[in-house]
Amino acid sequence: SMNGFTEAQTALTFRKPEYRILIVANKFQTGFDEPLLYAMYVDKKLAGVAAVQTLSRLDRPYEGKENPIVMDFANDPDTIEKAFEPYYGHTSLSHGTDPNILYDFQRQLEDFHIFAGDDIEKFAKIFYDRRNKQDKLFPVIDEVVTRFNDLEIEEQEKFRKLLRDYLRTYAFLSQIISFSDMDRRRNS
Repeated sequence: SMNGFTEAQTALTFRKPEYRILIVANKFQTGFDEPLLYAMYVDKKLAGVAAVQTLSRLDRPYEGKENPIVMDFANDPDTIEKAFEPYYGHTSLSHGTDPNILYDFQRQLEDFHIFAGDDIEKFAKIFYDRRNKQDKLFPVIDEVVTRFNDLEIEEQEKFRKLLRDYLRTYAFLSQIISFSDMDRRRNS
């Protein structure tokens, strides 16, 4: 074969450190159970059960594996959502890669008045100074925690969800976009 090993050895060879990328065409859409698979780049149309089987290759748990990524260059998000609905009820996908969504999340988080720019600035100044000890962070964190605890339970849940969305989006976007905005990095 063109890879220097047989097709039967492909799945086993993929586990070796020197083989970190696997490029396939119409292979491993079913039956490929590889927990190391973290990212999938799709450049062909998928629909129905083929979409579910292909994209579900990423759902195998593995220690340290969080939020696998699908970069889909060929499919409409609505088509993919519809493919999953018979199996999962409601499916929610992240649409697009607009970095401005981080600013939207930030504004929404700031509307809770749990933290302000000066809280972030104080925290970052202590956190990024290697001479400081961790205990210097506690007073800054305690103020923020107190404000959070003052919220109603429903508001706390909304804030948590929004913060998770912000962090997940930042983690994803920072892999494909270089942020020169230091505030963005500091806020994460």
